[in-house]
Amino acid sequence: MVKIYEFLIKSNLLSTLKANETKSIYNELKKLPESYKIVGENKLKNITGVDFIVIGSTGIFAIKINILDGPIAYNGKELTRWKLPFEKNILKSTATSVYSLQNLLKPKLKENCIVEPVLVFSNFKTKMAFGLNPVENIFIIQKKLLLKLIQERPTIYDEFKINKIAQILEL
Repeated sequence: MVKIYEFLIKSNLLSTLKANETKSIYNELKKLPESYKIVGENKLKNITGVDFIVIGSTGIFAIKINILDGPIAYNGKELTRWKLPFEKNILKSTATSVYSLQNLLKPKLKENCIVEPVLVFSNFKTKMAFGLNPVENIFIIQKKLLLKLIQERPTIYDEFKINKIAQILEL
């Protein structure tokens, strides 16, 4: 398995796969109502490890895309794939990205804001059983649950606040 991953990195196929999946997730996010704002990684200067940020009436969502397949589980400490821990602690890196985003927004909004971290596995062959229940405060979902997660949360922001947050992030 590691040799295949190393081959993908060396042959640049991993970049191509990630780009295709990023486009696929973006196309899914475009199905949200126009009141939701989508900020892509190319506009995020001080935030790393986040592919998209979605701002809407239901909150702020920091979305990180993973393209791997296979069974994904949680062993009480970290995520596993095929019962083996990921090479990098993916939960910790996702949480770190969210803290960076919260720290960027807090002084400009002059208030604390909750950013919901979302780890999306875009490969349809990925199997997991988390549903819409967070693990260590991170939503770990398949692509097919992304819109449901974003849209079916309680309303917390009005149009003014959504636009203000979007403006801060796009600077």
